Amino acid sequence: VISVKQIDSFASQVKARHFTLISDEKPWNGGKNRGPSPLEYIMAGLGA
Repeated sequence: VISVKQIDSFASQVKARHFTLISDEKPWNGGKNRGPSPLEYIMAGLGA
């Protein structure tokens, strides 16, 4: 089961099994750089 919680305008907390991931945008895109961007997660998944 995957769950997604919006933290603020650009950040999300994603839970998958017992793992918790934070996704955020870079500061120049309006985020706070608290984690990889959604695109970076997609690229990491394709490379795994």
